Amino acid sequence: MADLFGGTLPIDHAAQLEEVRRELALREKVYPRWIENGRLSADAAQRQIVVLKAVLVSLHDVTKLRGEQAAEHQRGMIHAADIAASAGQRQAAAAIRQAVEERRPR
Repeated sequence: MADLFGGTLPIDHAAQLEEVRRELALREKVYPRWIENGRLSADAAQRQIVVLKAVLVSLHDVTKLRGEQAAEHQRGMIHAADIAASAGQRQAAAAIRQAVEERRPR
């Protein structure tokens, strides 16, 4: 699948959202001319724009959900570090906290 995208995977959600927004803006700009010139029917244009807006909403929802899942995972890791520390496993606790810090968004 990496070959399909020129070997640049993964493409982060922010870049995907930006591209869908760009494409939507382009379609909203050119479709009226295409409809006028008979290149595209008004119904087809409306459907394509609605579908692309649905893609935008879905991608936004996935991005939000992934952020929430990452935050929950981080809270779980911190809890695991606390448990390790209370059990006298200082090295394990330190390693877990370091892993959490390395993955923390900047």
